Amino acid sequence: MVEILLEINSFPEFLAKSVFKGILKEIEKLYSQNRYHGNLSLQSAYMTCDHEIVLADPVTEKESFVEGALADMFRLGEILFSLVAGFLPFTSESDPNFVAVIDENWEAFWSSHEATLARPNISRNFFRSELRTLIADLLSMRLDPELMVAQLSGHPWLQGTEISLKHGGELLNEIRKKMNKINY
Repeated sequence: MVEILLEINSFPEFLAKSVFKGILKEIEKLYSQNRYHGNLSLQSAYMTCDHEIVLADPVTEKESFVEGALADMFRLGEILFSLVAGFLPFTSESDPNFVAVIDENWEAFWSSHEATLARPNISRNFFRSELRTLIADLLSMRLDPELMVAQLSGHPWLQGTEISLKHGGELLNEIRKKMNKINY
């Protein structure tokens, strides 16, 4: 995923939604076996040539399932934010945006990111309210770890318009071709 994101900067919401659902599907498989991933990141998610999302091997360690699922939840928040924004929500524990997450100062967190994304052709509300709520729930680890996948699947942001991963992969290939023409 990281290579694709670096090429196109950020995913349109409908494609980010499809990719995120693909990641959730893989997480659900692990959780049904009472296992967690333990090392989720954009680098650990791949799209196969068959347009399926797969995750690199999980690093289930000695933490309990609940502790591991909480770590997965936090990382899912980072991944979703990155898919839509095109960059990480914070870069270190001293980053003011990380501190805002820990303090649950969501107004500061979102204001900072809206300012970063401010461009003449981008509306001031780049992050829709349903997306903000979902990312905040993940980063603050508010969901029940044992019910997380079901809770996420029912979230309003994950409903509605999306694209199949096959069509999304085809769309990404077309975007790459056009970007290569522009760059040469």
